Amino acid sequence: MIKLLSGRVVSQKNGATIIQTNDGVGWDVKTGSIVLEVGQQAELYIFTQFREYEISLWGFLSLNDLEMFELLISVNGVGARIAHSMVTELGRDLIIKAISLNDANSLKISGVGLKTAQKIIFALKEKITDQDFAVDESQLNLNQNFKEALDALEGLGYNKVQVSKILKDI
Repeated sequence: MIKLLSGRVVSQKNGATIIQTNDGVGWDVKTGSIVLEVGQQAELYIFTQFREYEISLWGFLSLNDLEMFELLISVNGVGARIAHSMVTELGRDLIIKAISLNDANSLKISGVGLKTAQKIIFALKEKITDQDFAVDESQLNLNQNFKEALDALEGLGYNKVQVSKILKDI
């Protein structure tokens, strides 16, 4: 199973990135709102999903993000697309804090309503009490500010994906 890909970014569009490794193989990785520049070297932690007619690679910038993704997809009703969006848009630390504080509203994003957020909290409450899931407060504040800016600009009618890319560059 693939767990780590290192290589040059060949293309990035529509939430997918093609990474060409040193042996010349180009891997299509679902990266969602993660912004990588074409031509740059990248290292992504990978979740390999096997389905009846498809094998998908889901990429993350850190091993911690990959672990959070794996926890989220263990919740009944939360698929890879939703879990990936949650990790890349909200950030691992905000998810942990929301779960530990029973704050379902903080987990709501496109595709995740109140009931799904409550289900996530109920299913993962005991799993995140482990010391391996310590929250980095500085990153949490950054992610919260990012989410607030994203929500404000989206409320003004801007495209969420484009705004997300611009905010991450800032």
